[in-house]
Amino acid sequence: MLREGGGMSKVQREPRGILFSGMDEEYLREHEEATKVKSIGTIRMGRYSVDTWYFSPYPKLFQNVQTLHICEFCLTFFREETELRRHTGLCECRHPPGNEIYRDKDIAMFEVDGNHCRVYCENLCFLSKLFLDHKTLRHPVSLFLFYVMTEIDDKGYHITGYFSKEKYSKNNVSCILTLPQHQRKGYGKFLINFSYALSRAERKAGTPERPLSDLGKASYIAFWTEAILALLERNEGRISVQDLSRMTCIEQADILACLEHHGVLKSKGECFFLVLPQQKIKALKEAAGRPSRAVKAEELHWIPYDRYLMPFEYSPQA
Repeated sequence: MLREGGGMSKVQREPRGILFSGMDEEYLREHEEATKVKSIGTIRMGRYSVDTWYFSPYPKLFQNVQTLHICEFCLTFFREETELRRHTGLCECRHPPGNEIYRDKDIAMFEVDGNHCRVYCENLCFLSKLFLDHKTLRHPVSLFLFYVMTEIDDKGYHITGYFSKEKYSKNNVSCILTLPQHQRKGYGKFLINFSYALSRAERKAGTPERPLSDLGKASYIAFWTEAILALLERNEGRISVQDLSRMTCIEQADILACLEHHGVLKSKGECFFLVLPQQKIKALKEAAGRPSRAVKAEELHWIPYDRYLMPFEYSPQA
């Protein structure tokens, strides 16, 4: 249940089945045993009070509490509301640390380097684990870049969601989350779209890290469908899967998986082709849902991470 101000509205919890390919069974059993009982009932964050969904490994002092109070700007957490009020009077943060790399009207995106802003990124991981059952915290945050989405008002930049990206991986997303109080606004699709906008800036195809939850898989299928259909409608001539991948920066395997999922990829001998009558196109558009919010290339001010910095960057975690 989510409460805003004096009103009250319910947030329906989505089914969260997991695709476990690539994860060993022993680790999965240990993870399930450690996380099957949540120990924090709700979080209070800004003007929202939100029921948690899963266990998160916050420090022991902050376990087994009914309500955890979190500063919505720096993500510092407290057991008591009085502590948060005292902190709020002193906290000078009004936006995530790091660089603002994109702004469009009331939305801004920040790139936060886990090596430079370790505490903020660890707090962000603790927060997201409350709502993601498949997320693990085995790796140091210094290995990741975090792209934090915010809504802007006269009080500051309020976090709505984020995705992380491993610095030295071909994957363009490691973990992705829209906070429950900001779901149903199209932000999940926008975050996916933004991850591919970064891939286009890098001039290489990207793919999300596996495993994907059922909800995550459905979100990606919807985005891939939307992107592929938009491109096909603009190109009436012959087009290959390689062309689709080059123009969308979606990996070829993901394009094929999407087309096979919808049953529109047919084969004759060694030749593969699409069967897309107008009625099918209309049905696919409806299945993809509301179009994602556009990422305006002219508003993106970003330089890809320099992989050659790796030998010089890391220091032992404190």
